[in-house]
Amino acid sequence: MSGNFKKEDLRIVKTRAALVNAMLALLERRTFGKITVFDLCNEALVSRAAFYTHFTDKYDLLGHWLLQLRNTLMESLCSQPGEETEILIDEFIGKRRNVLANLVADADKELLSTLSGMLSAPADVVASDNADEAEQLRRTALANFYAGGLMSLLWWQAKRNFPAKDRVLIPYICEMMKALFDWDMNHA
Repeated sequence: MSGNFKKEDLRIVKTRAALVNAMLALLERRTFGKITVFDLCNEALVSRAAFYTHFTDKYDLLGHWLLQLRNTLMESLCSQPGEETEILIDEFIGKRRNVLANLVADADKELLSTLSGMLSAPADVVASDNADEAEQLRRTALANFYAGGLMSLLWWQAKRNFPAKDRVLIPYICEMMKALFDWDMNHA
């Protein structure tokens, strides 16, 4: 194997995928607040010990999925800017309406923190170079602004059962994601 590439154990990949799929299946039917680790394990057909080997709690599992989603969208924005990315996002929202609605239906502080944390740049990216304190503060504020705008737009749509046609909002969602991801890439 070359350099830093390390192949992940297939059992780990399968267990994590099973838990993510279980969470998404459960979110189709009920709100995030009503989903328990017990429910996730039953749906994924894994033991609680296996769950806790991979994740600290259901918020950690959600964060894992959101990071995967964020990376997929970021790759799409970088490799296929424009209409292709808009189609990808439109299809995602179309397929995941219930998931998105149930995710934000009874959002608590920890859930909102997990959601916005996955969108905004991590602190180590913000402080990754020798920028002075004012510049680091500016970067943090911009990352949180873009992340908050994107999250607010998605939340507004989900809370109102997606009243606006997806094709109307998709360009705005793409614009905010592009701004956030461009910011991330330029400051990494």
